[in-house]
This record gives sequence, structure tokens and C-alpha cells, in this order.
Amino acid sequence: MLSLYIGSAKGWITDSSGDPIRVYPVYYKKGEESLELRFSTSLPPLDNVEIFFQWWKYFIRLPVSEKLRTAILNFMIFKHLVEDRSYNCYSFACEYARVPQHAIEEMLTHWRLKPKRGWARAGEVVFFCSPVEDSVFFHHAAIHLGFGRYLSVWGGGGQFEVASLKDMRTSYRAQWIFTALAR
Repeated sequence: MLSLYIGSAKGWITDSSGDPIRVYPVYYKKGEESLELRFSTSLPPLDNVEIFFQWWKYFIRLPVSEKLRTAILNFMIFKHLVEDRSYNCYSFACEYARVPQHAIEEMLTHWRLKPKRGWARAGEVVFFCSPVEDSVFFHHAAIHLGFGRYLSVWGGGGQFEVASLKDMRTSYRAQWIFTALAR
């Protein structure tokens, strides 16, 4: 069982271009020790996953749908430790929504985008985009876990990162946030 713990104190990480992004740290237990997931080189048995987030001194268990469980386990088993550089936030969103993997240029063929309005529901996929001429420039994709926390794979071959909507919008300099619905 992989138990992921999302910390409450945000920290900064840097992407491959040197840009900073604010994230909540993600830990897992190895025996009695808590280790940060992004520095992991080995993991506990990956037959199931549970997610907790820290609220003050308490940990609240988040519901994990079968779709999310499958996407997380597939990423951890087949992509995470081997650092597959072709796999990124968009690949993870496609896997979660059970959309066939495809080039980002084909995004609008596979996804219906609605402007983000109001509170997100757990499991909602969001895309961060900006306008470019007569098209849309894609910045990032994430899945809402609940309580304002969004899970994504950060960068090609990257790690799981959890961030707020506001922090991702600021970090990626996205002008638009869309709710993405698989076609």
C-alpha cells in the first residue's frame, strides 16, 4: 500500500527552465520514517494507494476514485522510478480520464474545454492555458483532489506535485483556466 501524505506548509521547487513553483510537499512512509516522494529511489509495494492531507496537526483521508488510483499506480510503477521523459502532466491527465495518449496539438479533438467557474469537484481535470493568435497555448494540467489541492505530474519524467489553483496559475503565467472534459 502506497500512502501519500500532503503536507500543509508550501515550499518552492524549480522547473527545468529555472522558474519557481509553490507546492505542498508529498511524503510517503517507509517503516516509521516519512520521506519526500520526489527524492524516492524505492517504494513500498504498489498494490493500492491512499491519500491524506494535513490540516493543522491532523491528517484527513481523501477519497480516491478507481480512475485516480489506477492512474497513480500506473505512473508510479511504469513511469516514476524510470523517469520516463515523455510522460508529463498532460499524459497523466489523459491516463486519468482514459483518453488515448496523443500529441498536445490534438488536445481539442480529445477534450472539451469549459471556462473554470466556481468551486471544483474532486476528480475534475483542469488545464492552464493562454491565448496565442487563433489558438490556445497549453501550460499545465492537474486533477482536483479536494480541499483546494491539485495533483499533477510536474515536467517530463517528473514527480507528483500538489499545488493550489492560484499557485499553479501564477507559476505557469496562465491567462485561462479550463475545466477539461474528455470527449
